[in-house]
Amino acid sequence: MNVPRGPQWDDDLHGVALNIAASDESLRVLAGPGTGKTYAIKRRVVRLLQEDVEPRRVQPLHSPELRLGI
Repeated sequence: MNVPRGPQWDDDLHGVALNIAASDESLRVLAGPGTGKTYAIKRRVVRLLQEDVEPRRVQPLHSPELRLGI
């Protein structure tokens, strides 16, 4: 039986977004609006879950205070 393959974490990722998603290091991603930060981080979470990392060990954080200069 042919089971369709779902999207993979690295489908259509290039450049910095691929580096972010592929990294095994703790990261702080700083960039301007509309640059793909959230997209790259989501793809990193997908990669970690596809690699069977325990979901409780995945902790993406968002800090709007930095964006607002608070």
